[in-house]
Formats: sequence, C-alpha cells, structure tokens
Amino acid sequence: MISGYAVYVEEMKFDDPSYEALCDVELWGMSMSCSKVLASSYGHILSHWGIVPHKSALDWANASLGGIFYLIMLGSAPLPRALTLFISSLSCAFSLYLAYVLKYVLEDFCIVCVSSYIVNGLIFVFAYKRFTAKKMTKVN
Repeated sequence: MISGYAVYVEEMKFDDPSYEALCDVELWGMSMSCSKVLASSYGHILSHWGIVPHKSALDWANASLGGIFYLIMLGSAPLPRALTLFISSLSCAFSLYLAYVLKYVLEDFCIVCVSSYIVNGLIFVFAYKRFTAKKMTKVN
C-alpha cells in the first residue's frame, strides 16, 4: 500500500508539477515533501546510478521496485530461509542508503519513505527470526 501511494504521488507530480500530496506537510515550521523526494532523481535509483538509461522502459521508480519486493516477501514461505534473509538484508541496506540520501543529500523528510524503511526493517526482523528458528519436525 505504501509503494502504491508513492507511485501515485510520483505520477501526479510528473503530470502536474504544482501537485501537493497529502504527505507534503509543514509541521512546526519544518517542511516535509514526499512528492519532492519521490520525484527526485533518487526516486529512480537505477537510472540515477547509470544502470539503465533515464526514462527508459527499465527506469522503474523505487516505489515500483519496492512493490515487487513486497510481493516476493509475501510469497516467501516456499523460498529457502537463507534467500529470504539475504533479500531482506539487501532491502535494509538499500533503505539505510536512501535514509542517508533523504537526510543529508536531499535534506528533506518523507513520511512515505520512512514508513517503507520501517516496513523493510520489520521484514528483515521476521526473516531473521524465520532463519534462526528450528525447523519443525513431523511427529508420527
């Protein structure tokens, strides 16, 4: 749901640069703009890093990539525990990188972004618990 809203905000901002999302707020004199963050070049990390050409068919928004990650994690029960832990570890590392970019490069706060970082952290905790749990044995 978080990823879906982030994609929506980014698309609306692309269609109308004056669009103000519900997550664009000013609180205690501090401006927080998720639409500014999501519409930045960091919102399409694959093209930002030069892995794919900008605006190509493979230049997916981070929120779309996150949606794919969440779908994989929802269906992760049949996956090996180590693979699930590895994938969730990558998402946490990526979230830490994006949190750094949010705070020190973009100098902004994005409640949608931070919410996804928290969800990624929780997924990692559950993947770790699943990984370290003893396998249940069938008793006859």
